[in-house]
Amino acid sequence: ELAKMANVVITNNVITADGNQPNINAVRIAGPTTSVTITDNSITGTPRAVHLRPETVIGSPSGVVINDNRLIANDIGLLNESPNAVD
Repeated sequence: ELAKMANVVITNNVITADGNQPNINAVRIAGPTTSVTITDNSITGTPRAVHLRPETVIGSPSGVVINDNRLIANDIGLLNESPNAVD
């Protein structure tokens, strides 16, 4: 059986980049990850602040809640490639 991550909490982090690094995700959630809460983080100067990505065959992130984050000077704040909605 495939292992899954669940009940993931990412909170109260400060992530800062110089804006010159390509292909960086400050927070990346990939594959069959469920019940993810991303809250009260400060993310600055990245190409993608939060990236939700499916993994072929094994699944996609679901049950993702993103609230009260400071996403400043990122090329993309949230890139959701998962077929599931984000709250």
